[in-house]
Amino acid sequence: MDFDNLYAEALNAWPPEVRLPVRSFVTGHLVDGLTDLEHSIAAQWAGRPHEVLMATLNWTILRAVHAAFATRQSVVMAELPSIRERFETELRLLLKRPHWKELDSKIIREYFGE
Repeated sequence: MDFDNLYAEALNAWPPEVRLPVRSFVTGHLVDGLTDLEHSIAAQWAGRPHEVLMATLNWTILRAVHAAFATRQSVVMAELPSIRERFETELRLLLKRPHWKELDSKIIREYFGE
């Protein structure tokens, strides 16, 4: 399981372009329906062996898409900036504060080649 394959699999589940209503908010902006979209996409990996990787990757994609909506009215998924560093940072945080089962921690360690 390398990042490029995981990322391609994850992006394949997202629509090629995301268009959702954006509202100004006290601390920035809200993208109506983005969290629901991410949850429905991530749900397809529930119970699968690499669920922890895909859930974390889709959460990281959500954050990148949300950030992109600060300056755009739609987001073309193929144009997202690289999220690998943020994804791997999130995985390392999970290892320090496990929210998953031991098997999931093992999968994360295997991802890093440990």
